[in-house]
Amino acid sequence: MFAITKVPDENRVPTHLTSEEYFYCLCIATTYGRGIEQALANYFNKHKSFLSNGIKGKTKGKAYEALQKYLHTDLEEVWQIGE
Repeated sequence: MFAITKVPDENRVPTHLTSEEYFYCLCIATTYGRGIEQALANYFNKHKSFLSNGIKGKTKGKAYEALQKYLHTDLEEVWQIGE
């Protein structure tokens, strides 16, 4: 009868971040490791799992583009960007 669509939780999915901002968040999380995700989540007013939820199972979109850029960036450059 009625189609129920699940609305994404706006605190868990970073829809307002640009691809570049998401890429920077991935670099920062790699550089500083444990605990930095909560600080980033507080800064962007999101849930602490917004980074992992943004890339989980994605095959298109801003988060996917950022992940692809991150995966093709040298680790030393990731650390420089993260600092």
